[in-house]
Amino acid sequence: MDQPVPERASTYPPGHLRAKRLLQQAKEDEFMMHGPPLKKSKSNSPKQSTNFTVCLRYSEILFQDFIAENEMVIVEEPWKSILEELPEALARRVYGT
Repeated sequence: MDQPVPERASTYPPGHLRAKRLLQQAKEDEFMMHGPPLKKSKSNSPKQSTNFTVCLRYSEILFQDFIAENEMVIVEEPWKSILEELPEALARRVYGT
């Protein structure tokens, strides 16, 4: 908690589709602000912060809370189960027939 808030946080899992999109967006933002890199060097690459990690494994979170030290509970409901509970449409227009 004493560490500063980073501009960009690392993501978990790193191979997730949204993580790849976020990395691509970060590269585009860097290009727009500073132009093309002069040469590729590991020393010029931004450091990954260990202060924050964005977990992309969960979605449609209904509830999240800490239940003990180093223990957390997350309740999620996937969209598919929500859509299955919706009633059928009253009227449906069919185009092109």
